[in-house]
Amino acid sequence: MVVYKTAVSEQVSASNKAVSPRRDSMKRALVISLVCFVLAVAWAIPSFAQATVVDWTFTGAGLSSLTFTPDNDAIVNLFAAGNNVTATGQCTDANNNPYGYNVDSVTAWLRGTTTNGGQISLQLNRLGSYVPMYGPAGQISLWEVFSSDGTASLAARTSMNYASMIDSQYGFQANGQLQASGTTFYVLRQITNGTDWGLVQISGNGSGTITCMNSGANGTGYTLEGWTGCYKNDSATMSGASTIFLVQAFAAHAMTWENGSSTGATSYMVQVTQEDGSATIKDWWTAGN
Repeated sequence: MVVYKTAVSEQVSASNKAVSPRRDSMKRALVISLVCFVLAVAWAIPSFAQATVVDWTFTGAGLSSLTFTPDNDAIVNLFAAGNNVTATGQCTDANNNPYGYNVDSVTAWLRGTTTNGGQISLQLNRLGSYVPMYGPAGQISLWEVFSSDGTASLAARTSMNYASMIDSQYGFQANGQLQASGTTFYVLRQITNGTDWGLVQISGNGSGTITCMNSGANGTGYTLEGWTGCYKNDSATMSGASTIFLVQAFAAHAMTWENGSSTGATSYMVQVTQEDGSATIKDWWTAGN
């Protein structure tokens, strides 16, 4: 087993009775306060428009895909191709416009398996953001599996709102979101905020499984596992004739990883190669901005 680990950092640096003027002003102030309170409550309450839900299924041989474009908030793509595919997924636009920020909450999930070769992927492009607080949109989340002649399985969920892209698997798929095996295979998880990005991948001749419990990104940075302080569950296993585990990441200003950090523009890579055996890798997470 060969392990490579590198990190390169460049320092960069809201009645008819008479009424006294005071009482009158107090009443006006009270009315104004009540009106402001009502407006504030109305602003904070989300819209209760009915959600738009699209269900997608594909069974058999060939290729099928779904592109879901909820308003101008996101683009979601569900894709499956292979010789023997069973896949189901769902996309939801909540049509809720929280806080009047003109960005709806969007969720998508996909469960699929292909045997005798094929490819399955789930991708979400975040187009809407409340920029004054959370920075620009432009985040992309990608889950993908491929096998030339074996089995590939994907079970993942992705979502976004006015604040960020959040890929939490709690209550959906606790472990092994990405799995594949074959003469040539790969499993890939990648997230970017438009500038900063991180990915984890296993590829080669054999089999590989990646567990990535929760990730996220917004206009100020990304986290590949452990978004906003959530419990980390990041692991990878691989076996077979020849397989390679790879983590790569880039951050323009600062980056952190297990037992390490850097400031300035940083490129980071961890690579593990094994032949005719097996390997387990844990705590491979990265975060950057």
